[in-house]
Amino acid sequence: MKDKYELLNNNPVPCSPFSVPYSPPLPTPHSLLPLFFRSIALFTILYQLRFIADDLADTAVFAVALFIAAGAGLFLNEIKIKEKKINAFAGLAAIALVPWAARAFIAMPRLFVPGEAVGLDSLLLNFDRNNFVSLLPFYWTAASTLFSLRSRLFLRAAVIVDALLLIVISGIAHLSDLAVYRLPIVMIITLAGIVLFQALALLFSLPPELKVRKAERAIAAAMLLFLVFTGGLLFLKPSQQRAAQKGGGLLEPSCSVLIFRRFSGWTPKSA
Repeated sequence: MKDKYELLNNNPVPCSPFSVPYSPPLPTPHSLLPLFFRSIALFTILYQLRFIADDLADTAVFAVALFIAAGAGLFLNEIKIKEKKINAFAGLAAIALVPWAARAFIAMPRLFVPGEAVGLDSLLLNFDRNNFVSLLPFYWTAASTLFSLRSRLFLRAAVIVDALLLIVISGIAHLSDLAVYRLPIVMIITLAGIVLFQALALLFSLPPELKVRKAERAIAAAMLLFLVFTGGLLFLKPSQQRAAQKGGGLLEPSCSVLIFRRFSGWTPKSA
């Protein structure tokens, strides 16, 4: 005797107009490629906070914190209890405890060392200093990585939130005033790279039902590169002028002439 579900599949019953349509669960990414593109863009965006913080954060510690956050999201997504993945609340609770567990691990040896311990005290102080800058980036990276692995919709929403985060950081901190962006071409390349990887994350996270062909993806990527390149050229001139007023930027032709005159002693002949 055939199973009743097989009979239903072979002889589908027409749906009643009053029946509730079936809603499939949220789709999950079929590959890690869109998450990889999104992670590159996110790391670049969050690293602007490291530039803004200056001496409050160390480069190596901030970078390691972001990598650990992404790894925590990947690890928590693979954990299973009784053949079931942990729920969202348990994942968020575990992510929230990671920085404080690391702090307790660093502070615990101090309990067994009486008297002065300059090395242990400075180590804990440096951790707290870096944790002040990297705590919120750590939480967002870990939580968004975890939920992006579970939902393609969340991945696309996270890309949009990342873009809004970049706009907020740029508006509050004025990235063009940072020393690392004294040359405007550096900021243009950075922003263009962020836009490129975010667009690639959105492109490769499209549901397979759309059946986007490889040729269409290649055309979309080429158009994106063209738009990024064109936007960079349009943005270069005003950025160059602002940077030149602050003592940086690419050399203007007039500046080149003045420098050449100074070191060569050449003066233009009057007509």
